[in-house]
Amino acid sequence: MRLHLPAARPLRAVFRCYEDYARASKLTLRFKLENVVREERFSVRINGRPVAQQSLTLRYAPNGRDTRIHTVPLKPYQLCELILRPDQLRAGGNTLELQPIRLLKGTTGKVYLVEIELEVRYG
Repeated sequence: MRLHLPAARPLRAVFRCYEDYARASKLTLRFKLENVVREERFSVRINGRPVAQQSLTLRYAPNGRDTRIHTVPLKPYQLCELILRPDQLRAGGNTLELQPIRLLKGTTGKVYLVEIELEVRYG
């Protein structure tokens, strides 16, 4: 399988949250990248700062999402989960940025960032 590194624009999304991050016991950011394959990779930045790859967990859904269960269908996607530190987030607007670092040659050109969720746990 041949891989190439395109000079593509990053995907950006702004999300808002007003939780007390310093009191949180765990901060987890989840999002889906639709129209990708298992081998494709992206670097992640939160508010302009890089996120370590070891804090990122990826799961791949090769068949997308079943419309018999969910009303919003998805093509094949990666479910990405990031464990964050309180100093990586701001009260109010935050920016999630994903830059392709490995895309398969010959695959579809459009990747979609969907379903962003920030889970804040206390205690």
